[in-house]
Amino acid sequence: MISRISLLFLGAALLLLASAAIITATRRGAPSRPERAAATIPVLVAASPATPGIAASVPVRPRAVAPTGTGTPPPAPPILRSVTTASVVGPGSITPVGTTSYVTGSSATYTAAAATGQVFTGWTLDGRYLGYASPLTFTVNSDRALVATFVARPTFGDVPSSDPDYQAITTLAALGIVSPTGVNGSGQFQPDRAVARAEVAAFIARAFGWERESHANSFPDRCDLTGAECVDEPVWNDVAALQDYGVIGGYTDPATCTALGTTAPCYGPREVVVKLQVVSIVARAFIKVPDLRPTGFWDRLAAVASQYPNVPDVGSQRSDLATYRQNGGAIPGEMADGQFPAPTDTATRRFVIAVLWQAYSAVYGAAAVP
Repeated sequence: MISRISLLFLGAALLLLASAAIITATRRGAPSRPERAAATIPVLVAASPATPGIAASVPVRPRAVAPTGTGTPPPAPPILRSVTTASVVGPGSITPVGTTSYVTGSSATYTAAAATGQVFTGWTLDGRYLGYASPLTFTVNSDRALVATFVARPTFGDVPSSDPDYQAITTLAALGIVSPTGVNGSGQFQPDRAVARAEVAAFIARAFGWERESHANSFPDRCDLTGAECVDEPVWNDVAALQDYGVIGGYTDPATCTALGTTAPCYGPREVVVKLQVVSIVARAFIKVPDLRPTGFWDRLAAVASQYPNVPDVGSQRSDLATYRQNGGAIPGEMADGQFPAPTDTATRRFVIAVLWQAYSAVYGAAAVP
């Protein structure tokens, strides 16, 4: 009879043979490239209560795990582009012209050149007038429309090209700020002619486009005492625009208005304007007054005691002069000693245009794009 011990040894031998067969099969299916050593899992074999357990190790291949994702980087965000359409009105050229594509947010630069005998009167970007600076640089943050305008340079029989104010007179005439056909259509500019207060108001209103607006005039002196001579309705509207926008306030003292045959406050539209008044009115037109009007470019400055000591410090006129000088330049005809040149003298058309041109070119001759 076979003893229990013999059976136990026989079972262990069979188990060892099975383990060897498994190891051989595993090696035959293994790839040719080297791998990490296989993990082993201990297997316990049942034994009799009197015999210690016998363990055998069965190698198990590690399970391959597929990587997550494709490994392809996400696509780059698209490059946004905007176009600017640039066109020309009148005899002149711009570079570039037509439709140009730009990366949105980048800068674009354009130049303008007037043909012979023409004046470049300026750029309009998306319907907004920007002035006549060339080159012009702006940001293309969306599709934009740019227009360059050229007009014939007006000629006046009494303003030759050698005149020191030729550029100022002819450019402002091309812009329509002064009549391009001369005084009363005469073809003469009449630079030494005295200027009425209503005429100054018309120059200022045209410089800012206020003449295209409608304003109610509260001054009582549109017509003279006889009622026969009255200020033209368009010019009277210009006076009202300046009043509404805080540029002029008229005469408020009863004595002055009574002497003019009317009641206070009055404007005195037919009275000649003096030099000091011209500079003050022009300065106020360019000073920022955000609660009254959207236009305005200069911050008001305090009066400077050393400037123009021959001008009385009355109202805002000394502050007006300081602001004008800082931004527009020296008063035309200013003396070396810092005196205002004859402040109470009658202002001529030449003087008015020179003062207005200095201020206008200081603002619109420089590129200022939001």
